Amino acid sequence: IVGLTDGEVKVRITSCVNTGKITNVGVTATVGDGHGSIAGIVGCLNNSVDTVIDDCVNAGEIVAVYKQATGGIVGGAWRSDKTCVAEDNKVVIKNCKNTANIEGGWQTGGIAGWMRINISIENCENSGKIVSNQSYSGGILGRGGFDNKHNVKNSDGTYSYIKVFITDCKNTGAVQSFTGQAGGIHGYCE
Repeated sequence: IVGLTDGEVKVRITSCVNTGKITNVGVTATVGDGHGSIAGIVGCLNNSVDTVIDDCVNAGEIVAVYKQATGGIVGGAWRSDKTCVAEDNKVVIKNCKNTANIEGGWQTGGIAGWMRINISIENCENSGKIVSNQSYSGGILGRGGFDNKHNVKNSDGTYSYIKVFITDCKNTGAVQSFTGQAGGIHGYCE
């Protein structure tokens, strides 16, 4: 549906469906910048604020051969602009479903791949097979959070770690990781 959002924009995506196969063969982006991230609904959210993705479905196979975040609904969410404050810098994914198989190069999840931003995943389901060709794979979320170099600034000037909330979610798909960090719901919380 969307490849990349960039800048401090509010994003609302509701009741969208993807059934087509998506791949990132030949991506040359550097590891960690997020621009090679792929998913059925949004590939990459970069510095988006107050984002809500609601009632969306991915039924298309996702195949990433490059080492980037891969998810059924969202591939990756990044906060590279450190002027964003924590209260505004968040993503909510709710009432979404992935039914397709997902093969990622790294950070692979049935709903979301790598969320380096405050994230709430609510009432979501995955039934597709999730495979990470390296590490960090989860039935709902592959990898949430980031190290303390990327903590978020609060409106009062203090800093806090990224917050990850996963509520009322269900995974029935197989989860596989070749080098480690795999979970039925969340692969790796940092």
